[in-house]
Amino acid sequence: MSCAGIIEMDLRNLANEVKKKAPEIRKAAESGIETLLVLSKKYANKPKKMRSTDYVTPFIECLNNEKVSPKAYDIAVNGLNHVLAYNLASDATASTIVDILNDRLSTEESSALGLRILQIFPIIVENTSFIIPERKLQSVLCHMATILCSEDASSQAFQLSLSSFQQLVQALGNKAAAFSEANVKKTSSKVNDSLRERPPKSLGDDVYCCAYWSVLQDLAARVMDQNAAWLSNGGNMERVRLPLALSLSLLLTLLTQNESVVLNRVEFASLLQYLVEIEAGCDVAAACAGVAAEGENGRFGDLDRGAEADEGRDAEVFRGAAGRGLRAERAERRAEASGEEEAEEL
Repeated sequence: MSCAGIIEMDLRNLANEVKKKAPEIRKAAESGIETLLVLSKKYANKPKKMRSTDYVTPFIECLNNEKVSPKAYDIAVNGLNHVLAYNLASDATASTIVDILNDRLSTEESSALGLRILQIFPIIVENTSFIIPERKLQSVLCHMATILCSEDASSQAFQLSLSSFQQLVQALGNKAAAFSEANVKKTSSKVNDSLRERPPKSLGDDVYCCAYWSVLQDLAARVMDQNAAWLSNGGNMERVRLPLALSLSLLLTLLTQNESVVLNRVEFASLLQYLVEIEAGCDVAAACAGVAAEGENGRFGDLDRGAEADEGRDAEVFRGAAGRGLRAERAERRAEASGEEEAEEL
């Protein structure tokens, strides 16, 4: 089925569901269908030219309406998901969608609707040109982290939140990788080897790169049993005190998937410096070995056992990804300082 056909079905389902409680939304949905059919016929091979608020507004109005049924909310979220997945939302429309979804999250906690909403944010980062403001990204990731800290690891809420968290941070990592490849900076006269309140200014105004750096710093902080300050979004840090095993697992996954970020940007390499046993780093193997204590009577048992069983491999992977970037950085600084053309140690 074409993208227009899928969204048309969403609009028809919405119109049928709200016809008694919100006839104005039904009317808007029917009008949206007419617009969608005209545009899809006229611009069959040009999706961006099919963009129109006419078929997006009914979904937004539904989420703002307190009279409609939970099923109507689900249909509306599905509709917005499809609109964004097919990149049929302009930057202005995407901005409105982000505001609506973010506001809705504040009342949903770990409800089924809230979990569905969380799944939309990675799509926005990957598929649209709209840049989600840092504060809103921070709020969404805080919501995800809160669920990961409050729900049992075997629950659906935990698993869906974990999946959304991984997908969103990976989407940010993909953007950061593109930034790092286009703006290589392997060395610096100032290396930051401690936690910071804000990302380095050298990352500029790239919101996604800065957000990715902030998440990595918080995961690194949790591996060292410190607070995840950025993820707390200015609130209670205990609510986002991610388990050590989970933090380490996420950190290792991100390092292996986006190794180029560490290799190309000194800010990321130096961020991980104190976690690597090169000079005055943190013993990652010891962190892995201590993970079992975080289990809370088996609540994170599977994660704990996995981290403990693979502690040697994890430490080696961690050192490999971060260590190569750090060694290259130090070698280049040493070569520059001595006037040599090549560093002796890579």
